[in-house]
Amino acid sequence: MIFRYFVFLFPLFLIQNIHAFARLQKKTTVIVSKTFESVDVESPLSLGYRIQKKCNAVVKLVRPVNILPTIIIGISGGWIMNPSIIRLFKTKEFLISNMIILMIMSNSMILNDIFDVSIDKDNNPTRPLVVGHIKITEAILLSLLFLSGSQFLNMKFIPHSLQYIPNLANILILMYTPFLKRIPFIKNIACSLLIGLSLLFTGFCANPTSYQDINRNFPLLVLASQMLFAGSYYNELLLDICDVEGDRKNKVYTLPVLLGEKETLKVIGNITVLNILWCAINLTSMYGIYEAIVMVIFCFPFLKNLLRVHDSNYSKDTIKHVVRDTVKPMISCLLLFCLLSL
Repeated sequence: MIFRYFVFLFPLFLIQNIHAFARLQKKTTVIVSKTFESVDVESPLSLGYRIQKKCNAVVKLVRPVNILPTIIIGISGGWIMNPSIIRLFKTKEFLISNMIILMIMSNSMILNDIFDVSIDKDNNPTRPLVVGHIKITEAILLSLLFLSGSQFLNMKFIPHSLQYIPNLANILILMYTPFLKRIPFIKNIACSLLIGLSLLFTGFCANPTSYQDINRNFPLLVLASQMLFAGSYYNELLLDICDVEGDRKNKVYTLPVLLGEKETLKVIGNITVLNILWCAINLTSMYGIYEAIVMVIFCFPFLKNLLRVHDSNYSKDTIKHVVRDTVKPMISCLLLFCLLSL
């Protein structure tokens, strides 16, 4: 019960303490020339253009590139626990769970931009809040909409025994930028945990009445969640390397700030190798050596791309390309797990 009150009251605290509110713009007129009437910027044509521009900024704010991977994660979790298209898409709880994780993912992007406006001036100067395409107040209202929507769907349609997962996820995204982001190592775990929980949540919701019973695919769901957690952690540390200059300037003590880019890349490599070996050992014991070999082949780009980052001298463009490229091996592994669930 305390989770629910915290989730709804925290945004009020947020609104009271954000001091960068933009002032309302006054209505002005533009004189085209002496031979024409003065044109009001509030004319229907101008208003429609501004609405379209605002919608484009909102889309950029929620980072739509993450929507498709989030949907794939949600469907994969459900399929592993309930490998039947007909049964899966007839399960109301499963469909609602995917809507919830999309709302939470979008809200996490908005909150991150709200709290990181000053840092983004160095690291991401084209973000909508930095360039002024969206006001802080508008971003907060949009965040409240997503937060309230996810909590309403959670309390209305999700079994009580599973409601703690979205509650925990909403608390994590609310606490991440103002508190957890300042703690090295923990900040990356918090982000990766959200990804892993998404798969578990939709998987459990695919079998809402019997998910606690013994399910032969439950170990596979846990293994897939572990793979996503490690893959997300891989991306988070790489992005910290990419943002090291801005983080150092703003005294955000990430792992690259504390250890340097070279040592952080070694940490990423060691964690990645251990995760691949652990998953391969478990797949071998559950299915066989051939399935484990296929998974290792799918994961090979993770290691190859680390060499690319090193050879590029930690170039921002290379890191961003590598982070985008990690979607392919992660989805390949999810598809393998989905096949093994049959």
